[in-house]
Amino acid sequence: EQGHCHLLLLGGWGRRWRLCQMRSGALAAFCLGFACYWNVLDGRFVFDDQVAIIGHGAVAGDLPVEEIWTRDYWGDPLASSGSHKSWRPLTSLTFRWNARWAAASTGSPIGATRGFHLVNTLLHAVCSALTVLVAASCLTWGGRASRPTNCQRWECWMAGLFFASHPIHTEAVANITGRAEILMALFYLVGFLLHVHGTKEAPGRSPTHLLLGRMAALLAVAICTVLSVLSKETGVTLPFICCVWELCQWRRGRSSLPPVAAPSEAMREGAGPERPAPFTGSTPADHACRAFHCIALLTVAAAVAVWRLGMNSGVSFLSGTPLLFSSPPDFFWNQNRAALHPEPVLRWLSIAWIWLQYASALVLPLRLCCDWSGGAVPTVPAVFSGEAFFAISFCITSLGCLAMWALHPLINRKIHFSAEDTHWIMSMVCCPW
Repeated sequence: EQGHCHLLLLGGWGRRWRLCQMRSGALAAFCLGFACYWNVLDGRFVFDDQVAIIGHGAVAGDLPVEEIWTRDYWGDPLASSGSHKSWRPLTSLTFRWNARWAAASTGSPIGATRGFHLVNTLLHAVCSALTVLVAASCLTWGGRASRPTNCQRWECWMAGLFFASHPIHTEAVANITGRAEILMALFYLVGFLLHVHGTKEAPGRSPTHLLLGRMAALLAVAICTVLSVLSKETGVTLPFICCVWELCQWRRGRSSLPPVAAPSEAMREGAGPERPAPFTGSTPADHACRAFHCIALLTVAAAVAVWRLGMNSGVSFLSGTPLLFSSPPDFFWNQNRAALHPEPVLRWLSIAWIWLQYASALVLPLRLCCDWSGGAVPTVPAVFSGEAFFAISFCITSLGCLAMWALHPLINRKIHFSAEDTHWIMSMVCCPW
C-alpha cells in the first residue's frame, strides 16, 4: 500500500509537471510574440490605416456607433456600389474603442497610435500562446492513457515560438488594419481548441457525457465562427478544419495498433512493460456520432456563409431587412488584377500564381510587402510561361499530396498513424492564413 501511494504521488507530480511545461511554453511564446513587435509601438498611420480608421466616420466618432453595422471595413455604406463588401464590424468596433481610449488620454480626435499598435501586438502574443495549447491538445488526443513524450512537448514549444517569430506575421501586426487577421486567428484558435477538448473521447466517459460534450463543442465552434467572420471573412473555414480533425480521428480509430513485442524480448531490449493502448472510440456508434457531428459542422459553415453573403446583397444585420439601393461591388482593374483578368484561363493561372507566392512566403519569407494591391504580384502573362508552369506544378503537387494522404489508409491498413494526423491537421489550420 505504501508503494502504491508513492506511485500515485509521483503520478500527480508528473501531471503537474507536464501542465507546468505547457503553461511555460505558452508564456514563452507570448513573451516572444510581444518582444518581436515591440519596436512597432511608435509607428504611424500608414496606407490603409488612413482609410479604415481616420476616414471611417463610425470609427473616428463622426457617426453613431450603430453605423459600423451598415458600413464596410473602409467606411463606405454596404448598399453603395463603391463598397468592397469587406464587412468586419467587430474589428471596426475595436478601432472605435482604441480611438476613444486614445482621444481620452491625448485630447486629439483620434489620438496617438501607440494604443492601436499595442492592441495588435498583444493580440499576436495571445495567438502565439494559443498555438502552444492547440498543439498540446492535438498531441494528447488519446485521452488519459495517452501522454505526450518529451519530444512532443518540445514540438509544442517550438510550434508556439515559431509562430510568434515568423516574419510573415509582420504585415498583419505592424499594420493597424491587419488586426482583422489577428482577431480572426484568435477566435479561430479558440474555436478549434474548444472543439478538440469537447469531442475528446476517453475511458470512463459515459455516452451522455460524450453527447453533451459534442453539443457544447458544436455551440462553441458556431459562436467562434460567427466572431471570426465578424473579424474577417476567412473565419468561415473554421468548421471545415474541425471536420478534417474529425476525419483524422476516424482514421486513427480505424488504424490497427503496431504489434507488441513479447515480454521476454521487451525485457531484453530494456523497453519495460507496454503502456495500455489509447482509447480511440472506434465502435460503429462512435463513427455514426462523429458523422452526424461533421454534418452539423458543415451546416453551421453553410448557414454562416449564406448569412454573410446576404450582407453583400444588402440585408441588414440588425433588422434583417433589405438595405436600400443595394448593388454589387464595382471593382476596378488595379484593385485585384488577378480576379478581374479578362481571360478566364489566365485569370485562374494568376490566382494559382498568387497561391504559390503565399506558400513561398510561408516557407521562405524573403519578399514581404505592406500593400499587395496593384502590380505587387504580376499576373501570368501567357499560358506558356514560367509563371504558368510553376503555378500548375504547385496545384498538381498539392492535390497529389492530399490524395495520397486521403487514400493511404485504404491502400495500407497495417500502418498506425500517430503524429502524422497531427502534422496534417496543423498544416490544415494554416490554410486560412
